Amino acid sequence: MNQHDWKAARKLINQSISVAVCTIEPDGSPHVTPIGSLMLHHSEPQGYWLEKFPTGMPRNLENDNRIQILATKSGLWYWLKSLWKGSFDGPPALRLKGTAGPLRPATDSEKKRFLKKVKFARSLKGHDLLWAGMTMAREVTFEEILPVKVGKMWPPRE
Repeated sequence: MNQHDWKAARKLINQSISVAVCTIEPDGSPHVTPIGSLMLHHSEPQGYWLEKFPTGMPRNLENDNRIQILATKSGLWYWLKSLWKGSFDGPPALRLKGTAGPLRPATDSEKKRFLKKVKFARSLKGHDLLWAGMTMAREVTFEEILPVKVGKMWPPRE
C-alpha cells in the first residue's frame, strides 16, 4: 500500500457520513454494521472507531478479527456532476481490508476528534441521541486498499 492510496482513503473517509464494516459470523456468513466514527491516522494505515451500539460485530470480532470496510463518497452534487460528465474524478468507493483490535476505553483526544467531525449537527436533537457517551474505541489496521470499479465510469475510459 503506497502513501497515495492512504491519502485517498483518508480523504474519502473524512467525506463520508458512515462506512459499512463487514465482519464474519460464526457460520461464515457476512455481517455488515454501519459505523459513523471511523477516524484514520495521518501517516500509517491505521485508525480507530468509537463503538457504542453494535452487538453482533463485537461478538464476531472475538472469534475472527478480520474486517473489510466499504466507504462510499456521499453528496448529491458529487454524484450528479459525475453522472453528467459520465465519469468519476477518482474511485467513488474504496474497500479497506484489515483487522480490528479489542474494545478499549477511548482517549480524550479520540473523543474530541470525533466530536469535531460531527459538530455540524450539535444543535440537532439526534446529535446527543447518537453521539453522547461514546467512551469505547477499537483500533484497526489495514493491509490493503482496493478501489471499487464502477462500470465504464471508473476507472476512466481511455
